[in-house]
Amino acid sequence: MARVYEHVTPEMKRRVLETLQERWEASLLALRGRDRARLLALHPQMQEQINRLTARRQAEASEGDKIIAQISPRQA
Repeated sequence: MARVYEHVTPEMKRRVLETLQERWEASLLALRGRDRARLLALHPQMQEQINRLTARRQAEASEGDKIIAQISPRQA
């Protein structure tokens, strides 16, 4: 295993950070009931972050509702 993980590229770092950020955001949005209340009791400032994430996810979901026709001219 020596020297296998010694050369981490900037792309690898970016991908790891992106994945960790996505997991963190998903875990915040998955909190419900007592778990969310306990988090907010300890860190009330997290409510703002949760609100931003929720709004962003809702906006992304509504963009997915658009219907785009992709029929080739030969099929029409």
